[in-house]
Amino acid sequence: MADEFTSKKQKLMPIKHLKIALIDPVGGKGGMDFYDYGLAQGLASNNCEVFYFTCNQTREIKNNNINTIFFFGEIWNKKKFFKLILLLNGYKKAFKYCKKNKIEIIHFQFFSLKIPNLIALLMCKFFGLKRIVTLHDIDSFRGKERLFLQKKAFSLTQKLIVHNQFSLNEITKKGISKQKVAIIPHGNYIPFVEKVTANEPSRILNLLFFGQIKEVKGLEILLNAFAKAYKENGNIRLTIAGKPWGTSSEKYSKMISNLKIEKVVHTNFSYIPNDEIHLYFQKSDVVVLPYKKIYQSGVLLLSMSYGRVCLCSDLDAFKEIVVDNETGYIFENKNVDSLSKKILEIYKDKSDITRIENNAQELLKKNFGWNNIAIMSIELYQTV
Repeated sequence: MADEFTSKKQKLMPIKHLKIALIDPVGGKGGMDFYDYGLAQGLASNNCEVFYFTCNQTREIKNNNINTIFFFGEIWNKKKFFKLILLLNGYKKAFKYCKKNKIEIIHFQFFSLKIPNLIALLMCKFFGLKRIVTLHDIDSFRGKERLFLQKKAFSLTQKLIVHNQFSLNEITKKGISKQKVAIIPHGNYIPFVEKVTANEPSRILNLLFFGQIKEVKGLEILLNAFAKAYKENGNIRLTIAGKPWGTSSEKYSKMISNLKIEKVVHTNFSYIPNDEIHLYFQKSDVVVLPYKKIYQSGVLLLSMSYGRVCLCSDLDAFKEIVVDNETGYIFENKNVDSLSKKILEIYKDKSDITRIENNAQELLKKNFGWNNIAIMSIELYQTV
């Protein structure tokens, strides 16, 4: 684990010491702090001085070459109008700080390209700073984004980063040149989590649905599939841990009741603090991601980093990481019967889970290490 940020570095073009600003108002509020600090630590180990601007809910990780600055304050505890004021004020303070301290490259973390993001990019341009955006989701999963706003935002960036080939294909459909877009993977969480121990052999198969609950994540598909599998095999259990977003916990509680699986489904419909996350993975054997659409998944990489095997729908973004029965399990997207059948198959071959978990760990270290991701990022910074 210590080698994550100290492995042999690839060859870079000769460069001077770089100052990089990472700006992410979400940070610890939405579980982005591990991602942000993973990138920051990777950059810091490659001769960069990093200035990380975030909110007060982010738990600071100390590092000599990383400066954490809480310019976005208590933004997420405010009502909508005041939240917007704090957001724009936080960006303004960050840009002024960067200009004063000669930090020329600004690296944004966005999940959408809407009006506040557009204003931030315009402000950044006004201050004469270079603008790089990692776009985690090409389109929001809650409400349609306007193409003309997206195109304007694209025009205000020097470079865009997406996490996989699927996202690149989706963004180029909007008329964006491939020359402007780089694929840099989402890093693993190995430096920040302690791999949970293997569970003792048991006749019970424990499934876990973890993370923010959105309609697009297909929890209703999992509940129907679980109920069907449970009728055939009473030795499976399901835990649901995560806060609903754009939907309600009542919807799923009612489903659980109607399907008569209350006794074997445990729910916690709330945000799970970082220091409690490992408890859910420790108790699970398989993490299920029945998503109907996704551009990239932090939950997938988090689960694999904890040492848990994942069962995913056959979306392109998942299949770039998960190979069925090699680095995880795959079922047919939106197909209740396919998911139910796969759950029963996994139970039948429970002894195979350890082999797949080990394969997934090797894949994470090889392809999703932060040192390599930082090097790819630095090479992109050099182009601007």
